[in-house]
Amino acid sequence: MTYVKICGLSRVTDVEAAAGADFIGLMFAESPRHITLDQARALVEAVRSLPSPPKAVGVFANNPIDEVNETARALALDYVQISGDEPDDYLGGLEAPVIRSVHVEAGVGQRPDPAALGARLDTLRTLGATPLLDAKVDARYGGTGRQFDHDAARDAAREHDFLLAGGLTPENVADAVAEVRPWGVDVSSGVETNGVKDPGKIRAFIQAVRSADG
Repeated sequence: MTYVKICGLSRVTDVEAAAGADFIGLMFAESPRHITLDQARALVEAVRSLPSPPKAVGVFANNPIDEVNETARALALDYVQISGDEPDDYLGGLEAPVIRSVHVEAGVGQRPDPAALGARLDTLRTLGATPLLDAKVDARYGGTGRQFDHDAARDAAREHDFLLAGGLTPENVADAVAEVRPWGVDVSSGVETNGVKDPGKIRAFIQAVRSADG
């Protein structure tokens, strides 16, 4: 089974559309998808009311560690996702289970170094964090809608569990799952229309992953 994470939700209707997902991401990092703590409370309440609630993930980037822990406690988050330039020892101070973004070069003609990527995933496994592979685009920390070369990810998936992100859409996610065989997939901008979450695209994305799993 390939796990599905829908990230950057901001409305209760988004949560309802993501009812078949395994994780939902709430954006506390600086982003067009940023939400307040009060907005997050309403979304978490909507998540918890679903028959099979997805895990709630708070997404942060370069936030003070006390702020991350306080937010996780206030919302009873299941995971925190760390997406910035935080050093590895930062992860040890987090109170919730961790998803750690790994930013992979995505420029024209650039291909990830399989050995370096494998070593990074080994380190995160030692630290007890679940990796999320996303495209590195300029100084942005995610949500770019860009893909990176999946060859190294396919090789890494033979030995490591990770979430695959970057440029996934309802139209291409089934092929990505078949090619890479990741532990899970993550989407944000790929299920938006004009920068707003599209419930139809969210449902189509989840269905595409489930169909790819057979």
